[in-house]
Amino acid sequence: MKKKSLIICLVLVLAILTACSNGKALEAAKTAVDNYNAVAEEYNGKIQSYNDTVNAFNAQVDDLQNVLNNAQDIINKGEDPYDAATLEALKSAMSDAGNKIDSKMEVIEPAEILTVSEDAKSSDLKTLTQTAETGAEEIAQRELPPQLDLPDYSETISAITDAQKQYEDSIQSNKQITAPTDEFVMERLQRIDTITEMAPVTEDRDPNGQLNKQGGYIGCIYFADSQVDRSQLYIEGDGSPLDVCNDGGGTIEIFPNKQDAEKRNDYLATFDSDGFLKVGLHYVVGTCVVRTSDYLTGTQQKELTQKITEALIAID
Repeated sequence: MKKKSLIICLVLVLAILTACSNGKALEAAKTAVDNYNAVAEEYNGKIQSYNDTVNAFNAQVDDLQNVLNNAQDIINKGEDPYDAATLEALKSAMSDAGNKIDSKMEVIEPAEILTVSEDAKSSDLKTLTQTAETGAEEIAQRELPPQLDLPDYSETISAITDAQKQYEDSIQSNKQITAPTDEFVMERLQRIDTITEMAPVTEDRDPNGQLNKQGGYIGCIYFADSQVDRSQLYIEGDGSPLDVCNDGGGTIEIFPNKQDAEKRNDYLATFDSDGFLKVGLHYVVGTCVVRTSDYLTGTQQKELTQKITEALIAID
C-alpha cells in the first residue's frame, strides 16, 4: 500500500514539473513569436509598396507583349498587302519594341506570420521559439531593393498599332482590287469628279471580245472623262463609253489574277511606241489594268491614273 502511494506521489510530482516546464516553454514561445510577428509585419508593410510597383511594372510589360503577340498573329496569317512596305514597317516597329521591352520582375514574398498552439509539446515550443528568434534576426537584416521606375511604352505601343493598322488596311486594299466586281469598280470611279459616264461590257457588247475568255478579263468598264476634248474623237453610235472606248477617258480591265493582268499590260506595252494605235497610259493595280486615254496630256494621264488607284484602294 505504501509502495502504491509512493508511485502516485511520484506521478503527481512529475506532472507538476512537466506542467511548469510546458508553461515556461509556452511563455517563451509566445514572447519570441510576438517579437517575430512584429518584425515580420513591419517588413511586410515596407515591401508592399515595392510589390505594388512590381505588379504595375509587370502589367505594363504584359500590355506591350500582348500588342506584339497580336501583331505577330496578324502577320502569321500570311495575307498580302497592296503595299509591301507596310509589312516591313510593322516588322520594324515590332523589332524596335523587342529591344525596349523589359523582363518581368519578381515580387518579394512576405514574411510568414507565426502562431503558437497552447497544446503544443514542450519540445515543439522550444523549436518554435528558436525559429522565431532566428527568423526575427534574419528579417531585420534584409535589405529592401530600390523602388522601381515604371516603364513608359505608350509611344512604342502607338508605333506598333499605327503600323499594324496601315498593314491591315493595305491587306484590305489588296483584297478590294483582287478580281473586284464591276459594281465595286464603278462605285469607286464615281468618286472622281472628272469621270462623267461609265458602262460595263457584256458578252453581247464587248469592243475587244475578251470577256470571260481564257486569258481575258472577267469584267471591263469604259468611262468618259471631261478632260478629253471630244471634238478630237471619231465617235460612232450614240457616243456612249462603249462606243468611244478607251479614247473617251479610259478603261478598267478586271482579271481573275495578277499574272493575267501583267500579261495584258505587257501586251499593251508593245504598242507604246506605235504612232497609229494609241493605247494610252496603262498600269496594273491588283488584278486590274487601269488605262487612261491618249487624248489626255501626259500629266493628265498620270494624275487620273493616280486618282483611280487611290479610289480603288481607299478603305471606307
